[in-house]
Amino acid sequence: MINKINKFFKNNEFSPSKQRGQNFLIDQNIINKIVQSVINVNPSKVLEIGPGLGAISEQLIKKYGDDYHAIELDKKLFNHLNEGLLKDHVLHADALDIDWISIFDELGDNPTMVGNLPYNISSKLIKKFILSTYRCAIIMVQKEMGLRLLAKSNSKDYSAFSVLCQYSLNVNKIIEINENSFIPQPKIKSTLLFLEKKDIAFNEGYEKFLKLIFLSRRKTILNNLKTSYDSKLIIESLIKLGFKETTRAQELSPIQLFNLYESLSKLC
Repeated sequence: MINKINKFFKNNEFSPSKQRGQNFLIDQNIINKIVQSVINVNPSKVLEIGPGLGAISEQLIKKYGDDYHAIELDKKLFNHLNEGLLKDHVLHADALDIDWISIFDELGDNPTMVGNLPYNISSKLIKKFILSTYRCAIIMVQKEMGLRLLAKSNSKDYSAFSVLCQYSLNVNKIIEINENSFIPQPKIKSTLLFLEKKDIAFNEGYEKFLKLIFLSRRKTILNNLKTSYDSKLIIESLIKLGFKETTRAQELSPIQLFNLYESLSKLC
């Protein structure tokens, strides 16, 4: 596999882009693990984001045929895939811009997304997944992003993004992936995650509330919210829910934060 990748680099004068997170998976055990994770959710359709040189795609296209499609932004990688194993099953597009629903005639009951997400746009792609009608996702992300998605209250990685994702999704770690599983090797480990939608409608008001309440980690909830809410109502809601006036956002669980949001929404 390494020889095949190096041959592509040489023949196409290709230099992997750090900005696009172009680290190509070479560990067959990890490849098989990802494919099996997709199979386990019994997807009606499979959309792969950033297939690269097709390490995962090769097995997925064989199993799912017309129920599989991929999106590749890099022109050289797209040409390579479209001239070979993914002919007519790969789109040259930006996954952030294209409508994922329009790729298939019908999505079925369990459309699933899979991909190695570039770090600089991983949060945007996850947000797009949350807003989409896709039900499940198997994603590789940098370890740092994985920690954010899995973070619990009172941890340094716990943030508005952590809470929003855990409010909308069931987030489970499948496996940690070492740097030497890729070529070129990234500087940090990656994490393979399984995301599954909860039966909860996305709430833009709650998203804005979370950004506000986590605006400054050093400040209390009262100080972060008082620019947008009446201080008396904030204190009333905190006390009603059993919290102190000095409570900070990172001390509360996603459920507690949502209860606070609902309480304030009813009072305001």
